[in-house]
Amino acid sequence: RNAYTPFPTSAETYASVLGGVYSRATSVYHVKFPNDAGGDIPAENTLPGVLAKAGRTTIGVMAFDRRGVSERKTFGVLKDGFQIFNPDQTADQANGEHILRSSLGALRRDAREPWFLFAHFVDPHDPYLEHKGYEFGPEAVDRYDSEIAYTDALVGKLLKELEKTGQRDRTVIVVYSDHGEEFREHGVFFHNSNVYLPQTHVPLLIHIPGLQPGKTEVESTVSLVDILPTLLATLGIEDTVPRHGRNLLPTMFNPNDATPGVAYIDHYRMFGGAINKFPRALIHGHHKLIWNSIRDTYELYDLKADRAEKRDLIGQDEELTSKLLSMLKAMDRRIDTYHQKEYVSEAPAVRYRRELKEDIDQLLTTEGNPWKLVTRLNKKLFSYLGDTSTPALINLGEKGIDEISAQLVDLYRKADSKHKRPILRLIADLSRENALELLLERSKLVNSDSIQVALGLARLGRKEAAPILMAADRRRLIDKREFAWGMAYLGRPEAGPWIIPTLVATKRWRNVGRMLDALGRHDSPGFASRLREILDGGLIPAKPAQGRIAKTLGGIKLDDEAFWMLARLAMDSDAEVLKEARPALKRQGVEERFTAAVQAAVFAELEGDNLVRNLDFDKAAERWRRALAMCAELPDEGLRFNVALRLRFARYLHLQGRIDEARKLLESVVEKGTEWDRAIATKRLAM
Repeated sequence: RNAYTPFPTSAETYASVLGGVYSRATSVYHVKFPNDAGGDIPAENTLPGVLAKAGRTTIGVMAFDRRGVSERKTFGVLKDGFQIFNPDQTADQANGEHILRSSLGALRRDAREPWFLFAHFVDPHDPYLEHKGYEFGPEAVDRYDSEIAYTDALVGKLLKELEKTGQRDRTVIVVYSDHGEEFREHGVFFHNSNVYLPQTHVPLLIHIPGLQPGKTEVESTVSLVDILPTLLATLGIEDTVPRHGRNLLPTMFNPNDATPGVAYIDHYRMFGGAINKFPRALIHGHHKLIWNSIRDTYELYDLKADRAEKRDLIGQDEELTSKLLSMLKAMDRRIDTYHQKEYVSEAPAVRYRRELKEDIDQLLTTEGNPWKLVTRLNKKLFSYLGDTSTPALINLGEKGIDEISAQLVDLYRKADSKHKRPILRLIADLSRENALELLLERSKLVNSDSIQVALGLARLGRKEAAPILMAADRRRLIDKREFAWGMAYLGRPEAGPWIIPTLVATKRWRNVGRMLDALGRHDSPGFASRLREILDGGLIPAKPAQGRIAKTLGGIKLDDEAFWMLARLAMDSDAEVLKEARPALKRQGVEERFTAAVQAAVFAELEGDNLVRNLDFDKAAERWRRALAMCAELPDEGLRFNVALRLRFARYLHLQGRIDEARKLLESVVEKGTEWDRAIATKRLAM
């Protein structure tokens, strides 16, 4: 009843299950982040590897597509240890019917008893599809239930086949899910974004022939990493490899045992050029502590009384909090030293500030190239989009960044000519008010340094930057991209003709971020429509820049169609995007337009997008038609059309050869769209 995944997404969880270790000790983590403290788990030490050594035929049948299982950075690691893997590999992601056929075919054709089969059904996953005979309702969560019921029936067919061949009574059966799905319980959809229960509480069923007749429910807290040691103990196979999981047989023999179990959950990803390992959670019995390891904040929940995790108990029981935090950090130590790497107990914020200070101190003393140090400092202080990095904001705060700027200004005054230029570039990039005097002083000469200084002044909104940038432009000393975003920061009309062309031509992430930031201050007429065209056309890398796009939309004139774009971002599954999109809605004063009906229409549109990514165009078309129908029924007349969806839908209909349907959508845009939209639709109609 209380089983938890170690990580709220697929690859990490499967690697944890097959390795018996938490995610940061798996091979998946190691191939994604080779410079961190992880390591490879040898194939012979995985569950299929150990079983193969013990004389079992090991078969893996997974739904991942050919490309996914061929790359170790995605799902290729999961092949380790299997003697037979995906004997009927599909080019695209396989559905449940294929997994059932392939699993049964492999057992008949390839398996010598005893055997081990890992059958992976991916159907209960976004995009959510309704299956005939398993209808529960029209909402997304109803279709998710349909997926679950459909998959349950397929698993039932697999078990019946085992029964027909007389193998079921001799087979240990484990059924589990790698993660849950969230439907806005904590503000997001889907999974892989937090450690709350909707994404991490999972089913776990274990059937051992002859051991327990009937149904027994175990209340103890368990983790999916417990599956490996439990199976090996059940089969009587000695395991000499250290594991994080525990053997659950004693708990299963005594389900009324009141001893609380333990489960550890974490979530990490690359953001701002660093691996952000947050948040982490530890569940001990019915108490759960969540620690955001970068912000150093905590949440405490009593899962028995509050399954929705809405009543944070931090501050009410210091003894319990201290106990759970000690357990969590002890588990961190076990995980991070699993591959015999040195454990770094220093708090992330302390380590970040120490390393930053060491680099700054070296700026004046280095005998080598100071630009290398500046590059290293840039990576610490700035994100790939060119703004202050998340680690810098969290570990230093605005006050701490001001102190760094002041320190650099002081260093600049003391530096020799060799070191002044790189330090000045860093000061200009930071663009803090306490460096204004120096920036104004150094902006008097038109050269490559003063251009960077002028761009720093532009970010501060100082009009002194404009003549420098214009002079540099006349003398062709400045790139048009930098000229455009510098003048856009100042709200100058000279930026207008260059904004969109330079955004389209921008290749570097940092310039994309700065351009979007500048555009939020330079409200060109019709810009919102033009930005939509660029994003829908894939002309700039939309996904990684979506948070910045949301911030930009919060600062420009928001027409009805741009509202739809912001509404989509406000329904994103990425917490970093939501952090910008929700405040942008508030800044624009349009929160009252973001109704439940609008959100339902956006969700249907997002489901269509997911179906396109899974190459299911027919079902995508069905979702998009549904989204347009929902838009047409909105009481807010300005939101009934949704041009962006019509243009995107028309493009995919055209690709599928549905020319007449595509033409009707484009003609509707010509009739009702903005000038930009009409131009796009007219051009496509002529093709």
